[in-house]
Amino acid sequence: MSEMQSVIPNFHQAKNRTLKWLQLEMDSLLQKNDVDTEFSSQIIELESKFECLLKTKTKENLNILQMKEYCELKKASNLAKEKLLNNLEEELALLKTEKLSLKTVSQNKVNLKQLTEESNMFSQHLGLKMTKVKGGWLQFVFTLIDVNKPDSCYFFSLKVDSSKKYIVADCQPEIKDMDHLVEKLNSTNNLKAFVHAVRRRFVSSTKNN
Repeated sequence: MSEMQSVIPNFHQAKNRTLKWLQLEMDSLLQKNDVDTEFSSQIIELESKFECLLKTKTKENLNILQMKEYCELKKASNLAKEKLLNNLEEELALLKTEKLSLKTVSQNKVNLKQLTEESNMFSQHLGLKMTKVKGGWLQFVFTLIDVNKPDSCYFFSLKVDSSKKYIVADCQPEIKDMDHLVEKLNSTNNLKAFVHAVRRRFVSSTKNN
């Protein structure tokens, strides 16, 4: 009986120590589980934030790409507009040049028509004949200049060059101020007055002789 009584306290002590140890282990496991749970939550939260950042970055990259494409399209559009504007300016300048050329040609045709209409009268009274010769030249031949030699021929050749300017060549006899007369013709475009001026100088040359 005494042995049983001595064993029982020892048993209770051992039991208490065991229960205490188990309690400590349980608390440690629970604490560790809480830490693991918190760590897992943090990982999940970080993963969520990373996904949000990734989506934001992807969206920003897409916006940058779209902006880059827009800038390239805008640049191409501006280049096309600039090229079109240059072409239009060139065409406008060409049209102005052609208009001026047509105006000059038209005026020349009017002058030549007037001279043609007057040529019959000149032929009868002033002895003028006009003949087309090679190279696009128009030859003006005068008679009835010298009263002593009415059949003697006085002539010059006239044409319009590529720059729409009158030029004179093959003038017989030579007229000293012919360059001045041609310059005046190009400034006034009055072909009739030029022909009369040349004839007057031909007449003057016979008197000087």
